[in-house]
Amino acid sequence: MQDSPDYVFFDLDPTPGTPYSAVLRVARTIHQILEEIRLKSFLKTSGASGFHIFVPLQPGYSYEQTRTFAEIVGKIAAADLPELTTFERTVSKRPKGRVLIDALQNARGKPLATVYSARAEEHAGVSTPLQPKELDQNIEPKSWTVSNIERRLAEVGDLWSGFWQARQALDTALDRLDSKLRGKSASKHKV
Repeated sequence: MQDSPDYVFFDLDPTPGTPYSAVLRVARTIHQILEEIRLKSFLKTSGASGFHIFVPLQPGYSYEQTRTFAEIVGKIAAADLPELTTFERTVSKRPKGRVLIDALQNARGKPLATVYSARAEEHAGVSTPLQPKELDQNIEPKSWTVSNIERRLAEVGDLWSGFWQARQALDTALDRLDSKLRGKSASKHKV
């Protein structure tokens, strides 16, 4: 088993009944934060009710470092969207209409739905890559299934084909994130 993760992972898990537009709004916010600190991310539906964001990494980081990074970015997103987000892991205790930003999935041995995997859902959903502009569109968890994923691939191609060539370092991104947070803090205190 490898001691160094290949990516940082953001798992967005809505409470039952949460509109998918809320999930996409949280995904869009996290994606924007990652863009601001110049990290390329890869987006996909979970194939069920959630959403996944992956950032491919250069080797050398620990699971603890990736989990901490995901927690920091998640908390920044949650500060922008407090009415839509939660960190409560117990499903029965989560506020209705909220999306769990789950950073704890950044650990060795956690099961994850891989890209293009079919899910054991009634609608036979497939974990489908998205383009960033699609975060603003009216898509649903049931948009792509085993019966239409081939058509999707023919239309847009494999949006994750460059994933392993896009490995990035977190160090510079953390410096940019620190500057961003210091800038926010300074602007709050201006008179």
